[in-house]
Amino acid sequence: MNRLRSAFYACLPVLFFVGCANVPLTETGFLGDYSEIKPAPEHQVWGIPDTVHLYRSPKLDSRSYDAVLVDPTDWQQGGTYTPSDDNVAWLQTEFSKCMENTLGDSFEVISEPREGALRVRPALTAANPSNVLVNAILIILAVPLDQGGISGEIEVVDAMSGERMLAMTARREGNMFLILESVFIWGHARHGMYKWGRMLEKLLKPTDQA
Repeated sequence: MNRLRSAFYACLPVLFFVGCANVPLTETGFLGDYSEIKPAPEHQVWGIPDTVHLYRSPKLDSRSYDAVLVDPTDWQQGGTYTPSDDNVAWLQTEFSKCMENTLGDSFEVISEPREGALRVRPALTAANPSNVLVNAILIILAVPLDQGGISGEIEVVDAMSGERMLAMTARREGNMFLILESVFIWGHARHGMYKWGRMLEKLLKPTDQA
């Protein structure tokens, strides 16, 4: 235990910086027009440092749509940390998979546009990894600190007309109570992806229109 405490104190100068690191809410240009996207605190998750800005078209009637087409996830650098090319590729693949898995609970997932389908255009704009070594030490001594996070921008359009039905920008920091996610390098980032997918599903298919 003394060795662990020594390691902890040795890490303090580093922890001061990495613990304060965060991911930004971005406007990279991926969505084009951001003027209608407004803060939506009602969609933030209690207990997790996150931010959601949202636009939902009054024309969006989920009863008109029964399918979704998810585009490959784009990467638009909007943060100060730049993941490696391999990590970016993994994050892109994982985000598209998260979108398909969550939206697939309410919609048919298709590969070609057709009438009655929505097209989802996802982009990741910033991703910070968890510091697994630091968190492993802190889990024993206290709580994980260097948790990482994720930022993204998403647009949903009518698959045939291209008319915007929904657009959002979001950021999510890791949560110290999500211990398992803290010991995987992209654990908190992946957790955020699934939460966004679930939120998107509820926005596109409200229960009163299901």
